[in-house]
Parts: sequence; C-alpha cells; structure tokens
Amino acid sequence: VQERRSPGDPQQQPDRSGVLGFHAFGEPGAVRPGQHRVAPAHREVAAGKGDFRVLEEAAEERPAPVQPREIGQARLTVRPLGRFPMVYIEPVRRNGWRAIAKRGFDITVASLLLVITAPVVATACVVVQLTSPGPMFFRQTRVGRDGRSFSLLKIRSMFADAEDRLAEVAHLNEAEGPIFKIRNDPRITPIGRFLRQTSLDELPQLVNVLRGEMSLVGPRPALPAEAAQWDPSLHRRLRVRPGITGMWQVHGRGSAGTDYAQLDLYYVDNWSLLADLSIIVRTVPLVMMRRGAF
Repeated sequence: VQERRSPGDPQQQPDRSGVLGFHAFGEPGAVRPGQHRVAPAHREVAAGKGDFRVLEEAAEERPAPVQPREIGQARLTVRPLGRFPMVYIEPVRRNGWRAIAKRGFDITVASLLLVITAPVVATACVVVQLTSPGPMFFRQTRVGRDGRSFSLLKIRSMFADAEDRLAEVAHLNEAEGPIFKIRNDPRITPIGRFLRQTSLDELPQLVNVLRGEMSLVGPRPALPAEAAQWDPSLHRRLRVRPGITGMWQVHGRGSAGTDYAQLDLYYVDNWSLLADLSIIVRTVPLVMMRRGAF
C-alpha cells in the first residue's frame, strides 16, 4: 500500500499505524478498535517516507496499542509497480471546487427546505407554546469547525427548566462516552416526544446551515463538555462543519452499541460528495420510519 499525500496539506499526515484494513464506504468496523492488521513472519512489510509496501497473501489480527484510520474503498486504486500490483491511497480533498460544490448544495437545499417546511415549523412552534411555558426555540452552544462555538437552533422539546434538572437524571444516561442520551427522558414534553421521533425539532438547524455554521451532512455537533472529554484523535472531526445528518444518524443513532466517534472519524477521513449524497438518501427513510430517534 502506498499512501499519496496532497502537496500543501498540513493536516494530511501519513498513517504509521501499520498495515491498514480496508472496507467499502458505509461499512466501518472491519478493523476493531485497538487492533490493526499485522504481517506474520513469512511476509515482507517495508515502511518509509510516508508510504507502505505490503506483500502478503493473508492477514491476521493481533491487539495493538494504536487504532488505524479506516480507509474507504473510493480512495483506493490499484496500479502496477514493477511486477507487483500496488494499492494507492488517494488523499482526501476537502478544498477547491469540492468545497464550493458542497457549500452550494447546502445553501440551495437548505433554502428550499426552509420554504417548504415553514408552515410545519410555524405550527409546531405554536403547539409548543400552547402546551408548555417557555420559548418556542431552544438554543444551545455547540462546537463547530476548527473548534469555533456556535448557537445551535431547535424547536423546544423539553420543559423550560430541563438544563437545571440535568443532575437529577444524569444516572439514567444510556449512552457510552461523553454523549448523554435517555430513551424515556422525563424532561421531554408530550409534544416534544413527537417532535423528536419525527425529527421535526431539528428543522431550525437549516438556519445554521445557511449561516455557514453547519452542513447538511457532517459529524454530530458536540457540546463543549463532550469535546473536553475527547481523545486527542477525535479532534480530527473538527476539520469539517458538523451536520444535521451524518454517518452516526444512518447507522442507528441513539443505539447503545453505536460508536459515534468511529463513524465520525471515518466520515472525515473519507469525505466525498458522493458520500454526502448517499447519507442524505439513507436519512430520508429513517426519518419517515422514526428509527433511532428519541
């Protein structure tokens, strides 16, 4: 395997964790956390100058202290080098026309969705206002691209004193790591439960997209308290804008066994326009079926 690096990209560092595990986009997890593929004694593995050459017929797994980055199939190309076929890892290109195309797509789709869903958002806000005291919208500080904070918008789905009651329900947390999730959170209002199940409470985030604070597709926007508990490798997810939907959402958001960190890093390391379109297409039926939302 030879990893090709984009000239002038200081963030594109060579991965020196060993022989990489490969799988198709949308199927992360081929190499389990804490493990990487290593070559037994009868194989030749030479590494140097930012590339890897692998001559092997099979692979075995052995625990290792470093977790490798997972490489999407779209980044792999096979080319001959002498009498050996070599697998090249193409660098992720997030700048140039691709970044312009992604931003243009975000603005166009977000503008259309805001116009189409405006009556639904207005109705939901009125119902929220009539059924429980407090503001119609909920604003919360989240960590965005390059670590910049922004105010995330949602239709309020909890009682107005929900933040003050967080300590009361902290022991009910069902998620692993820094994420806080409760399936039957007592702080959620009756209408708020419906809004969450249908994801209608997230429609105001289209405004965040137009402001340039979020994207339609990206890693889950994290709370500052979550980011403070991150492993250093997780800060790679701040290279892109957080998204309304993403890999975590289409792989069972809210499920106890869903590793949001692994999914987010896989998205960042293998981003492409086609990947964004694939995630959007997969999000629609999940929202319609109310799967994984609570």
